[in-house]
Amino acid sequence: AAYNAGESRVSRWLNSGGLLPMETESYVFDVMGEPVDKFADPAYAGKVEPLDAKLDFAVACRKLPVIMSRTVAMASINIKPWGIQVAGNFRRSAAIG
Repeated sequence: AAYNAGESRVSRWLNSGGLLPMETESYVFDVMGEPVDKFADPAYAGKVEPLDAKLDFAVACRKLPVIMSRTVAMASINIKPWGIQVAGNFRRSAAIG
C-alpha cells in the first residue's frame, strides 16, 4: 500500500485511521486478495497461499504461465480526423469497464 499511497500516508492511516485512496484499496485487494482494512490490525499477518500445494515454491514459480502481449505501433493505427480517445489502458477490460 505504501508503494501506491506513500509511506507516510499509510503510517498515518495505521496509527489514526481515516481513509486511503480508493486506488490504493483496490491495489491491495488485487495483490493480496483481501480488503485493506484487515491489515490495519497489527496481529493480522495475512494469508499466504502456496502457488501449488504439491510443489516446492521455486518449481511452482517456474510453472507459472507467461503472458505475452502484443503492442500495436502507434504509426500503424489509422487515425480518423474525427476520432477521440476517451479512455485508455493496457488492458481492454480496464479501459472499457
